[in-house]
Amino acid sequence: DGNVYLRNDVYLPQISDMLEPNYILSYNEATGRVEKTSFENIVKNLYKPGPVSVLCSPSNLEAPIWYNGLNKIYSPCPEVNVGIGTNNPSHKLSVIGDAKITSNLISNSVSVGADMNTFSKVYVANIDRSAGLQINQSANTSQYQKLLYFEYSEPTTEILKVNNTVGNYDAFLLSSDGTMEIHNGTRKILKLNTNGILQTRELWVDANNWPDYVFTPNYNLQPLAEVKTFIQTYGHLPNVPSAKEVEVKGINVAENDKMLLEKVEELTLYLIQLEERLAAQEKELILLKSENK
Repeated sequence: DGNVYLRNDVYLPQISDMLEPNYILSYNEATGRVEKTSFENIVKNLYKPGPVSVLCSPSNLEAPIWYNGLNKIYSPCPEVNVGIGTNNPSHKLSVIGDAKITSNLISNSVSVGADMNTFSKVYVANIDRSAGLQINQSANTSQYQKLLYFEYSEPTTEILKVNNTVGNYDAFLLSSDGTMEIHNGTRKILKLNTNGILQTRELWVDANNWPDYVFTPNYNLQPLAEVKTFIQTYGHLPNVPSAKEVEVKGINVAENDKMLLEKVEELTLYLIQLEERLAAQEKELILLKSENK
């Protein structure tokens, strides 16, 4: 106890310069002495936590006490809201402006553009962007990438649902039972039921090499006698899959239509040949009758 008189200057270095083996003088409350202390011990005292029990009492809720420790600053009181860019934070952390997270965001719920609701774990309210959710994996070279990956166990799950809030209809619905519906606002334009039956108003299928080649001069039209032998041997028309093959593999709609048209055009050629033979026979009969008169 008492006064301290200094006749010369006192030099106080930057804290960043006060590293080992440098020392500074500090007051030791336990001994009542000024002692030489390392910078490491000073840091430990600076970040020495205090009692927590009084922080969350009702009298301290309006002015919470903040504590610090190595690499952290905290308030144990659960009623404290922190504001950045606002003096009236409404949540545990309220940020006015952009926030950037360079590592993982671990949370029970995430809301972007609006307050969190009780319906979803991730809620995006979009009022000023072309897309509500954009996933860019163009720089990812990993195999078997998945832009979206869903898992579920409840059999009544609606896997993907797109609802038009103006017309109050589901523009797209994919359910876990395999059914799918597409609605254009006026009617359902496509529906897939649980039996795999696809229902729509029209179906256009792209096809190449449409069988007009049957009518070219170089087309090899099998004689009907050969077609008869093939049918007796294999039980189906040439260039047509068997019933057993269709049961196993199914059919390609475009290829099947092309094959059917090919057979129709071949039948047309057979009919033309038959008509020519009949016409020739009628001509011979007319000549024979004229000769016998």
